[in-house]
Amino acid sequence: MDKHQNAKDLIPIKKTCALVITHHPDEKLITLLNSLGEQVTEILVVDNGSKKTASTVFNDAKVVPGINLIENSNNLGVATALNQGFKWAQERGYQWMITFDQDSQPEGNFVKQLCSTWKVIDKKKDIGIIAPQILDANLGKKSLFLRRRFSMIYERVGCQDTVLEDVTYVITSGAMVNTQIAEEIGGFREDFFIDYVDTEFCLRARKHGYRILVACEAKIHHYFGERKHIRWGPVDFYPSFHSPERWYTMSRNRIPMILTYGLKFPHWFTYEIVATGYILLRMLLTEDQKGAKLGQFLRGTWDGLRGRMGPPYWAKEEK
Repeated sequence: MDKHQNAKDLIPIKKTCALVITHHPDEKLITLLNSLGEQVTEILVVDNGSKKTASTVFNDAKVVPGINLIENSNNLGVATALNQGFKWAQERGYQWMITFDQDSQPEGNFVKQLCSTWKVIDKKKDIGIIAPQILDANLGKKSLFLRRRFSMIYERVGCQDTVLEDVTYVITSGAMVNTQIAEEIGGFREDFFIDYVDTEFCLRARKHGYRILVACEAKIHHYFGERKHIRWGPVDFYPSFHSPERWYTMSRNRIPMILTYGLKFPHWFTYEIVATGYILLRMLLTEDQKGAKLGQFLRGTWDGLRGRMGPPYWAKEEK
């Protein structure tokens, strides 16, 4: 990517496409595709092994203008699907790709708001990812974003203005990524499969000198597991109720993340340690299947320390 592009250049919508990754989708996918079909020229759906369970949904999706479909026979993981999507976009000459989860729902003229943010950015050099403001679809809460304060000290901040700059990482859903970055820095880590795929890509992009910002006027509703509000004594908790299987991949992938990026981004390392302790305590206090989730937390941590990466055991059992 040309890091010295003309600061007056804008992001044309015709140079932007959308990617939606699916795994056993429901009718919310059609709502998302219909919205995107009115905003971008082409949409690519990469399905991970849904097979016959999603046939009706995909039949309905085919009537959406500009729709394209790649059907993987098995669940190859989020990272592989992302790499397939970016290769497809690069081959068609798209400069930017906006990635979505199957059940995320953008508000209003989402794509236009992301693209028009380019006009109000003072320093356009080296911007690799423009992400939206995230609204928790279960609770309606606005997400906070991680930023470095100094050294090992971090801060979590929300949108206060039009643009929030120098963000450490963002989730992939709703994020607009320059397609050449994936090629330049090596794409998404397929051995992660799921969990930390987006964080790892963001930290690697930052390591290569690219910046990440949030377009505060572009809003998307995103599901963080089955998050609920639970009051435990005088304290409010918002547990995600992820499955034991997800506890395995989160715990496993956390280890190489810390080993790779802990020293490079010490503020992120501090946050990761604090957040891990908090979500573990929160799970033990408020969630069900405590024993199974704690067991998968330990199993995943052990496999991460041993370097046992790639498709997790539960994905292999799906075949």
